[in-house]
Amino acid sequence: MDYLYVIVDYSPIFVILYGLYMTWRFETARWFLLTLGAVELVDELLISVALNWQVHYYVYAAAMNLAFLLPIMYRQKIANWLYERSGHDFFNNVVNKHYISLQELSVLLVLAAVAIINVVTWCEVLLYKYKFITNAPIKLYVRDNTVAILHLLYIGALVKYVLKAEFREGYLTNEKEITP
Repeated sequence: MDYLYVIVDYSPIFVILYGLYMTWRFETARWFLLTLGAVELVDELLISVALNWQVHYYVYAAAMNLAFLLPIMYRQKIANWLYERSGHDFFNNVVNKHYISLQELSVLLVLAAVAIINVVTWCEVLLYKYKFITNAPIKLYVRDNTVAILHLLYIGALVKYVLKAEFREGYLTNEKEITP
């Protein structure tokens, strides 16, 4: 059964790579997936260290979930900063075409929910460790399955984002042509 958790945990990086392949010609999608992929790689590099923390692993997990929110919320500002430093047109195009899609909001909400679950689990584990409670039901019975389900929703939102990239890009192009 544990192999299912492993598959769910490592699936986003493959979805991001597939998404980059499918949406490379769309600058906003490429930028979103590149920034999200960078955070995903940092997570993969640090996870082996964090798993040894035992009690405080849940703080790491919550912090990484919040780190995944950065590419969504600050993508335009980061692109603008990189454009000012480099002058590369790619970043300018990202700034001009940027808007948050429904799929990005879905990713944001799912990752925020996972962060909240991890913080609650961490608090519960601390209470258990210091003998304030005698059992940790959220950690034992709720957290893993809930996080796995939310992770599947995250993967689904990423897939939907990739599939809708061409539509969003065409919509933005048509919208710019219509507006004076």
